[in-house]
Amino acid sequence: MGEPFFETQVVFDGEGNVREPYLAIAVDGTLLAVRNNKKHLRRSEDGGQSWEEIIDVPITHSDSNMIVDENTGDIMSVRMWNGTDRVFRSTDNGKTWTEEEITVKPTMVEGSEHGDFDGTYHWQVDVKRMDLLPARIETDFKPPVELFQVKVHVLWKSGTKERSTVLETYRTIKLEEEEKTG
Repeated sequence: MGEPFFETQVVFDGEGNVREPYLAIAVDGTLLAVRNNKKHLRRSEDGGQSWEEIIDVPITHSDSNMIVDENTGDIMSVRMWNGTDRVFRSTDNGKTWTEEEITVKPTMVEGSEHGDFDGTYHWQVDVKRMDLLPARIETDFKPPVELFQVKVHVLWKSGTKERSTVLETYRTIKLEEEEKTG
């Protein structure tokens, strides 16, 4: 097969077989590696040749996708599931992070919404109700929750190029007592 093309490095020591770190490249070229189950982030300003000491960060959720805004340089980590939706933002290439308040509707309705944010981003949220029970099974049983697929599409321009990202998650909504029996 031949020799490996890339050099292998250990960025985080520790126990456990995890699918981390999550990676991003800041607009200044800084590499970021997040190990969120430990609340740790490491930065490299020389293309991964060396890594700064571990920084404690508030990012603690699984599947920490990072979005790099190529216009402002901001880096965002988004969590949208399990009723504790959060956005963390760094404005200094990952050195510090702040949590931003976001608003999520307490109920879910199938459909699509869209709008603009900050004059730079266009967003669209698509919500689709998912069946918890196979359609081929007839039953009077009503699950205690409804399951919704939520896709968040974010589009922006970076110079002359259009960029986009899609975050997909699932959300359960507990049914009120009368909905379960009705």
